[in-house]
Formats: sequence, C-alpha cells, structure tokens
Amino acid sequence: MSAEQLTRPTVCVAPTARSKCQSCSEKIESGSQRVGMPARHAGLSVTRWLHPVCFVNNLLVDTAPSSRANVDDSAAEPAPISREDGGEHSPCRQSTQQQISG
Repeated sequence: MSAEQLTRPTVCVAPTARSKCQSCSEKIESGSQRVGMPARHAGLSVTRWLHPVCFVNNLLVDTAPSSRANVDDSAAEPAPISREDGGEHSPCRQSTQQQISG
C-alpha cells in the first residue's frame, strides 16, 4: 500500500448501522454517507469512520510554498483568516445538545 493510499480518505454509503463516528461517537445509520480515514491501531491498519459533517468540521488545511513558487518575502503579512467551522449546523452536535438539554 502506498503512502498516498494510507492518507487518502474514502467516501461510501454505510452498509450497516454498526459503525460509529470517531468524532461525535454517534452511530452512522445504514444507508447514510460516511468518510473513512485510514489509521493505525495496535499495529494494525484500520479505518476510522466519521459523519461527513464531522469530517469537514475537523478538517484543517495548510499550504506551504513549494520550491517552484514565486514568493515575494517583502510582501506584508497576510490578513488573518477567520474560521467558521459550521459546527453548530452538525446533525451530530444537534442531537448531542438535545440529549444534554432534554
């Protein structure tokens, strides 16, 4: 298995309701979409499943200039990017909030 295959997420439809989201710990319902992230556990290759919304809410993207990039070091510092993760819209978070308040 190549290094790229080890780090590439997969998206598929859950065939059963046995998997659990590794982010919110809620069950992933049968027939719903899920995102699989390859991982290692106790020396074995495993797939950690997440709800698509939980995957996106926990996704961090970083960019770095390559050796071929034309970077102007004299440029002013870039403006900070405001982060809006949309976690309040997550179906996982809403059901958890209902359980806590209910």
